Amino acid sequence: MLPTDAAALLALYAEMSRESLAVAARTASFVERFAEYHAVAELAGVVVARAALVRTPGMSTDTIAAGIGVTGSARRRGVGSALWTAMAGRVEEGTRWVLAFSDDRDDEAVLPFTRRHHLVPFQHSVTSALDLGKATADPTPPVGVSVEVLEPWATADNADIAELYAESDTSPDSAEIGARSWADELVGAGEMGDQGLLVLLRRDGRLVALSLAVEEDAAEWHVLYTGVRPEARGHGLATVAKQHLHRAAAERGGRRAETDNEAGNAGIRRVNAALGYRAVKGTRRYRRDLLGQPLR
Repeated sequence: MLPTDAAALLALYAEMSRESLAVAARTASFVERFAEYHAVAELAGVVVARAALVRTPGMSTDTIAAGIGVTGSARRRGVGSALWTAMAGRVEEGTRWVLAFSDDRDDEAVLPFTRRHHLVPFQHSVTSALDLGKATADPTPPVGVSVEVLEPWATADNADIAELYAESDTSPDSAEIGARSWADELVGAGEMGDQGLLVLLRRDGRLVALSLAVEEDAAEWHVLYTGVRPEARGHGLATVAKQHLHRAAAERGGRRAETDNEAGNAGIRRVNAALGYRAVKGTRRYRRDLLGQPLR
């Protein structure tokens, strides 16, 4: 690929994600590292689309993710379907599931495509954003609760944090696609940025809540996970953990925070709304069961 094509591909990633070039570059790097197949499409010598089959270390061996991005001016011209056909021929025998994702702001163009290719929707994640300059809630913890703020990656082997993470993860997406380990969560965080924050709450010395974020872009933090032990819920600890996370991010120059939650995860979405988060977009997830709908 020529340097000009590489620049065009990066611009395409940024257009599809509506993110900065810096964030798009990290996404492109991630895809290149784990892609089993990668293709671009050109019209009149101009890069207008890309496609990739990606299997990350955390994915089941019978599952692969398929991604296609087509610039707005090239849509409804058969480009996406041509790339899908090319990818379908590269999926290895023994693969059971093909996963795909889309931004719900592109529903008008994407949903007809997913129906044609038997990609069945099974999740809808909502991204909400917060202006950290307006996050003025008092972060004072309840009596008996202590707060610790630290760099997250040094905790990968911490058994107590791993246990808290596992016990606190009751989100609908975990039940649907399988639980992740704390070490997996930190690996994913490292793919998004190299500046991170972890807030830990202890009640009477025992870990009861945590909240994790990374600086995904200049002054923009992504809150990846907030969880509370089941027996400690109902006391506002998720709110306190996120308030301390917001304050720590703001102290490090953060101006905006984003977080993703399943549309059906009413508990954490209520917490976020009370803190001032407002929904800005969503991500739809699809899958195709190759036992019932083979690719070839």
